[in-house]
Order: sequence, then C-alpha cells, then structure tokens
Amino acid sequence: MAPGLSWIVTDPQVRDLYENRPGLVAFVDESYRTIPQVGSIYLMTAVIADTRDLNDYRRTLVQGIGSNTFHAAPDQHRNPQGRDNIDIINALTAQRSPTLASVYLGHDNLNNETVNIRIRHGVLRSLAIELHHTYGVDTIIADHLFDARRHRHDDAAIAQARQTTRADIQLLHSHPGREQMLWAADATAWAIQHDLATPAPRNWENRTGILGDALTIMNAHTRRTMARPVAPAPDTPQKYPLLRQALRTQASATIAAQARAAEQHCREMDHKRRRRAAENARQRRPRIGGGRARRLKPR
Repeated sequence: MAPGLSWIVTDPQVRDLYENRPGLVAFVDESYRTIPQVGSIYLMTAVIADTRDLNDYRRTLVQGIGSNTFHAAPDQHRNPQGRDNIDIINALTAQRSPTLASVYLGHDNLNNETVNIRIRHGVLRSLAIELHHTYGVDTIIADHLFDARRHRHDDAAIAQARQTTRADIQLLHSHPGREQMLWAADATAWAIQHDLATPAPRNWENRTGILGDALTIMNAHTRRTMARPVAPAPDTPQKYPLLRQALRTQASATIAAQARAAEQHCREMDHKRRRRAAENARQRRPRIGGGRARRLKPR
C-alpha cells in the first residue's frame, strides 16, 4: 500500500451488505442544475461492479488520483484546464464498468426543495427499475444525504421499484469517504451534467467522451435511450448549452409519441364503430319465415 493511501471500506453497513448480497452492485450519485431561460437537468448515474472486484477497483481509483478524498465539483475548480482527477476516474471507470445514467430534462426550478425531491424520486425509481431489468442489479449504494427526510423519499422510490419489478431491490446510503466506489458515480454524473450545461461549441470539453461505449444515457420518464451530448462543429454559431437542443429533441419525441398514440386511438375507435355497426346490422336483419321456427309435435 502506498504511504498514506487507503482503499479499505470503513462503513460497517456496507461491508455487511456485500457479505449478505454478493454479486453486482450499482454505485449511485446525482448531479443537477437549473439554467435560467434554458431549462433544468437532474440526473443519477449508476456505476456497476462485482463485489469480488471492489478491493482492486478501489485501489485503482485511490492510486490513480493519489488521494484519499475526491469530490467532482471542487476538483474541477482546482483544475479548470487539462486532464484532472475527474477525467482520471472516468477513464478508469470506463475500463471496468458499464455506467447507466437516468436523466430528467425539463424547465423546473430544482432549487425548490419540494420540486427537487419530486424529480429525484422519479429519476431514482426509473434507474432502479432499469438496473434490475437490463443489468440484473438489485443492490444499490447511493451517496449519503444530509437530510434524513430525503432518505425516506429514496426508500419510497425503491419501494415502488420493488413493486414494479417484484424484485428484492435494496438501497443503502454511504459516504464517499467510507466507500471510494462512490467516486466513480460522482465523476460520471458531473461529466454528463457539465456537458449538457456548458455552452457549445465555446467552452465545451466533451467530458463524457472519455466514458466511451461504457456509458448509456436513459430518459428517466420514458426509460428510452437518449443521445449522448455531442458538440456542434466549431464554425457553428450556436453558443447555448446543449441542454437547449436536448429539450427540443425531447419535446419533438414527446409530440411524435403523442401523435402515434392519437393515431392508434383513432384506429381502435374506428374498429369499434365498425364492429358495433356490423352487430347492429345483424340484429336488424329480418328472420326468414316471420320469426322463430316452431318445433312440430309428434302425432
């Protein structure tokens, strides 16, 4: 072990969970932002790993940045240019884990606590359902929350995911200082939010590019795959965040889905009218012989 560095899990609840539920685990963290006159982003990323590999995985992360602590936002402020610890962790994560992001895009004020909690609830529920259905993951370690009420809201979201999937999905909150695997979730979540919120092509850094094919981005409402953030060409006059284009794309997809649903509804109603008309025609058809034939009595 390098001098001063440690990658030992110090959260006893997490250790017990690994012992009782060996196998795949999803490490989850969130990132959100409201951009005035543009829109809002709330997302959660889940970095998936096997409990058998976690010790070596942690060692790689800790030695990779040469530190026992990491938090994406302050790390970026210390390293505004070049390859920083966020890129290092995301590069290491891409080599070892698939990453699923559940993303909500809208025009809500995420600085409002009630709104924030409501949207987090839906994003987490969708993430847990998709982790079960697509990846077979039913154990989730999420970054700790300072507000105990939010823990209860998270528990309610997981309860709904259990009801939907009929699976024994378990969620435990821990601290990234006690389980370094949460660093990977923090870095990936920050990268996606940053790429969606940073004006493009000016200042755009393609932070998600380093994650490569390991990253899947999902719309939290529809649970359908979303396009990755891609910057316009350098000569494009656009100077707004990619969030604006993502919201337009989402709106177009919603309108198209509503049009398809309306068309399907019209077809179903037309089919019902035709069937009802045919039934009415059968009932009005005159019977031969003036009615029901009578049975002849034997002589």
